Amino acid sequence: MVAITLADCNVMNDGGEILTTTIITPSTADSTNTIDITDICADGQLLGIKSSWDIETGDAVTCTYDVSTGYLLLDNSGATSNHTYCIVIMIRGSVFTP
Repeated sequence: MVAITLADCNVMNDGGEILTTTIITPSTADSTNTIDITDICADGQLLGIKSSWDIETGDAVTCTYDVSTGYLLLDNSGATSNHTYCIVIMIRGSVFTP
């Protein structure tokens, strides 16, 4: 399992005190990758994962947050590789600029 950094992704914020942040992984992502969101999400700042899906297939994927590492974990039961994933999260008051 390889960690993807936010610098590898396209990250878009909608602004405001509560941010809806969209993370688009590189097209080389695998369904079991982790995404390091520690640059934008310290303890207690992640309010929730709104949605996550495989852009290539349109399928929803499971995405969870590991509090101990600060990483998102993709878990697509289809065991895909070299796909682009989109994850939409809600965070409190932080903006990431790669």
